[in-house]
Amino acid sequence: MRGRDRNRIDMITTVIEYCEKNSNATAGIGAFAIVLGKVKDKRKKIDELNEKEGKWSVGVTEDTNGLRERMSGLALKCANGTSAYAYSINNNTLAALVDFNEDDLRLAKKDEVDDVCQGIHDAALASAAEVVNFGISGADIGNLQGLIDEYRQKMQNPRQAIITKSQANKKVKELVREIIDVLLEKQLDLMVNTLKGTNFGFWSGYQMARNIIDRGIVHSKVKGVVRDTEDVPLIGIRFIIYDTETKKVVKETVSEKKGLFKVSPMAVGNFDFKWEMEGFVTKTQENVRVGAGKVVRRQVSLKRI
Repeated sequence: MRGRDRNRIDMITTVIEYCEKNSNATAGIGAFAIVLGKVKDKRKKIDELNEKEGKWSVGVTEDTNGLRERMSGLALKCANGTSAYAYSINNNTLAALVDFNEDDLRLAKKDEVDDVCQGIHDAALASAAEVVNFGISGADIGNLQGLIDEYRQKMQNPRQAIITKSQANKKVKELVREIIDVLLEKQLDLMVNTLKGTNFGFWSGYQMARNIIDRGIVHSKVKGVVRDTEDVPLIGIRFIIYDTETKKVVKETVSEKKGLFKVSPMAVGNFDFKWEMEGFVTKTQENVRVGAGKVVRRQVSLKRI
């Protein structure tokens, strides 16, 4: 599991713990406990998938080295052809699925390289009719699967398990996205916002729990969405970040589609935020702390003049 996924799972855990510890604050919102229960159920499934992944063990013999080289070489061929096709149609999602080079496969762990090759194979197979015009053939795709199966057999890896490591990782990513995109951003976050005026302490603590700390990186980011008082996303709002002490501008951007804005990377320190645009009342927030590897999130509402 990549660091970004671990950080998001840690955030989800923190939100669950904070909400359970302060359940009295949301007792008056009937749907809150139901949605939080769904978050907890999906979080539990993530733990179950990670536990299964940790129990897989593999053994490798010396005669697998040549097989690994052949498998990796054919996987790279399929990756290059599929990538060329993906870029020809501006399909960045497909390109990302096969974004591997020789060093990636050479340095991959012995019990993970087959999963990488499997992912490349699956991406190529899904577009088999098109990728054959970009340097690979249907036979290449079929032979790659054969090499993957042979490698796994010689590794004596118990692949008869219900779920493979690559499938587990994929499912974990899906669950994390469902929790954040659907249950948090579109439900819990909005319900908590209804308490801002009556229970600012709980609201503020929830916002802190929702911050995602990227432990694997040293830079931070500020992101969010800006809307008008009727909840209509605003495009072109100027977002300026000042150093709190010097009052100098350190970053600047404008809101884009759906009112979204993002500034990255950010240095560690205290900053003042400003959102402004002609025809709207300027909004400011002062002395906002940005920690190392932290994602500072803001949902801003601007009033029309």
